[in-house]
Amino acid sequence: MGYQLNFGWLPQYWPVLVDGVGVTIYLIAVGAVIGCIVGIICAWTRALGPAWARPFVVAYVELIRNTPFMIQLFFIFFGL
Repeated sequence: MGYQLNFGWLPQYWPVLVDGVGVTIYLIAVGAVIGCIVGIICAWTRALGPAWARPFVVAYVELIRNTPFMIQLFFIFFGL
């Protein structure tokens, strides 16, 4: 059984695909900046921050590190 691919419809949706690439790059940049900021704040809190905040940071880090990424995505998508 042979498969035949038909990409004749692709040129009419090219502007939409290019817009999607732009949105994806924007979301990656925003996510990277927010992730770096959260990481720096957590590292500072864990190393030099107030003693009462350290257990919260440790719990957050352990929760994120010990759950599969797919479960985190499901929680964000369906939970929020």
